[in-house]
Amino acid sequence: AFEAQGVVPDIVTIGKPMGNGFPLAAVVTNRAIAESFGACGMEYFNTFGGGPVACRVGMAVLEAIGTDGLLQSVEEVGALLLRRLQELSLSHSIIGDVRGHGLFMGVELVRDRATKEPAAAEAEWVCEALRCRGVLVNSDGIYGNVFKIKPPLCISKEHIEHFCATLNDVLLALPSSPKALSAPQSEVPAALQRVREVVQQHGVGAGPSWSDWESIG
Repeated sequence: AFEAQGVVPDIVTIGKPMGNGFPLAAVVTNRAIAESFGACGMEYFNTFGGGPVACRVGMAVLEAIGTDGLLQSVEEVGALLLRRLQELSLSHSIIGDVRGHGLFMGVELVRDRATKEPAAAEAEWVCEALRCRGVLVNSDGIYGNVFKIKPPLCISKEHIEHFCATLNDVLLALPSSPKALSAPQSEVPAALQRVREVVQQHGVGAGPSWSDWESIG
């Protein structure tokens, strides 16, 4: 990401995505900084550092990024995501700003575009309504009014179209009064039905009855 900013950092840390779910992280720096760390007498110990399994997982992720053409896909799919979100902002005044790079996007919700009053409760409602419809995002930012979008690199253009269509439906259903904002319980029965269908399709083992889940909802 730093390449897009036109800077060369001294140290880069890489976390969870590097292992595609496997616990793996790395620190990348230049030789001078690495040698100065050792020269100061500081000791560093990591039980799992440099383990062969973690290293092989990291190599497999890098191989997949190359062979599957994921970097090129990120550019194309990310551009589509940004364009669709910007189009939604023309129809929904609550979207105060859309920003990001590649597939990492932020959608800022405001109650008034002139004053930029944060719409934190609305953002929470939107995230919950999306979750009930099978789409996972979460709110962030110092005011809690920005929901961030960071899908896996393998996401397709079809997924983007589905997400943006679902987001449009949710924004259309957003209550106009802040007092009416609560967990979108009207979405829960449909969400439960989708879970029921998946469980029945894949034959997941026995667990709580559906009446138990529905009573929770």
